Amino acid sequence: MVIINYSENSFLPRFYCESGSCSSIKPDPTTAISTVYKEIFNTQTRYSGFLALGWTDESIIEQLLTDVSFVPIFSSLGEYKIFVSGIGSSSNAEWNHGGPGYKSSLFRNVNGTSILYFSTIEDDFCAVEVHKDFEIKNRIEGSSPNEVWQKLNIQKYTGVQLFGLDDSDVQSLIRQHHDACRYKLA
Repeated sequence: MVIINYSENSFLPRFYCESGSCSSIKPDPTTAISTVYKEIFNTQTRYSGFLALGWTDESIIEQLLTDVSFVPIFSSLGEYKIFVSGIGSSSNAEWNHGGPGYKSSLFRNVNGTSILYFSTIEDDFCAVEVHKDFEIKNRIEGSSPNEVWQKLNIQKYTGVQLFGLDDSDVQSLIRQHHDACRYKLA
């Protein structure tokens, strides 16, 4: 079972697993499935949660996607994987036409500590929440993705890149969102 809005980090799903007297909430499907198998079969083998849940079966995926208007995607930026979990569009060229509702995140390892950066575009500003150990440690706001990331002093990439806004697939989704919104207004 997938649990949404489990904690203050509502953008991170949790996975509930139960077997006999053992029940717990895990951060990913592989850990949840492996925990149940360990309880039942007393094995240390790790099982792919994606396979066990059928998330690699095209017919199951097709059924799960019925009436879904947006599917989150991953994009790559050098050593980073950027997870885009929301699309919004605007006429703001400085934001690469991303708009309110746009959400992305990336993980970064700094001195052995995993850090999650959760980026959003609001009506008139951009923000990045910095999470360590699943707790918000900092929230930075600015007038653009570039300004936000400059405040975080990460200079290898631009803020537009770190938000995932320059990825060609993301740009295609932003255009589709813009066209759909324009069609609804007509």
